[in-house]
Amino acid sequence: MISTWTITDSSTPSRLGRALPTMSSSSYRSSKSKCINDLRAKAGLPNKQAVTSGNGKYYRLGGNFIKISTGVPLTLESAKMYIGHNGKITFTLATFGGWSGTSGSYSYVPLYSTSIDVYATRTVATSTSGAAADPADAGGTFNLNIPIPVPGNYIIIIDCLDSTTTFANIVPSGGATIAYPVSLPGVFAVTGNDQGGNSADSTTSQKQLYYPFYSIGIRLAGCPGTSRTPVTATTTTAPVITQNGNVFTSSFDDGNQWYRTGTLLVDSTAKTCTAIYSGTYQTIVVQPIIKSKGIFSENSKAEIWFSEDANRIMVQLKADLPVGSLNLYLTSARPPTLSIPTPVSPP
Repeated sequence: MISTWTITDSSTPSRLGRALPTMSSSSYRSSKSKCINDLRAKAGLPNKQAVTSGNGKYYRLGGNFIKISTGVPLTLESAKMYIGHNGKITFTLATFGGWSGTSGSYSYVPLYSTSIDVYATRTVATSTSGAAADPADAGGTFNLNIPIPVPGNYIIIIDCLDSTTTFANIVPSGGATIAYPVSLPGVFAVTGNDQGGNSADSTTSQKQLYYPFYSIGIRLAGCPGTSRTPVTATTTTAPVITQNGNVFTSSFDDGNQWYRTGTLLVDSTAKTCTAIYSGTYQTIVVQPIIKSKGIFSENSKAEIWFSEDANRIMVQLKADLPVGSLNLYLTSARPPTLSIPTPVSPP
């Protein structure tokens, strides 16, 4: 008789269970194209909740700047910002000339400047610089279109005009500092800001804040997708899976990824996969006919569950005895070890 046996204690997974892994292969359309420089990506922190648990304030920035680094010619197309009060903000791309002592003033060479209109994203608009964070402020995406044709290190100076304020993340007391650089490797990175100026603790001070750009839209300069090269795609041959007990083997030596009931098994990429998980499995139930005397007499009833595989391991036994009952459950199993002693020659 075939029965379903359920292992209920997930803390002691049995090796009798079959993980039933699957190997996935990707299918592609037979024809695709690639385009050089046709890249759009996101850089910077995704949102204000990514650091400081969203802690921060709205400030009327004036002359403050962020440090950036680019590895390729690109354009900063857009960015998410959290705006406390509507108005206008001017952004100036420049090369940094250095600090003037410890006064907080600095020199720079402007390369490009743009002013954009912004609207308040804070649920209750306020022009107060230093206003508290608004957890309900979802921010808004604003077009920047700042071209940076030559890779290098730059600053972007932020000037809030009129009554405009913009949000800055601030590390709370005892909180983890912001890990600069925030980078899209090889393309773009936010490397710091002006906090601390030329003071000895400037490196520490700038890690206490992040502003004002989030989810920065990046587009590589050059071809906008007009020149495309045809690419011929092929379909990957599906692997063949064989089973020996609770060990599954792929026909591929490498490139494997094992799954269990559709869930990826982390670090399970070898040629073989040994099933060790709890679950519901098929078993064979035997009801022996008892002809002996004693505790297992003819009036006793027993059922024995065996694994439905080549090993036929007993996973459960239940018996009704004249003086009570007996229940045995398998909690773990391992392959047997056989040691054959070396024969000793007679004297």
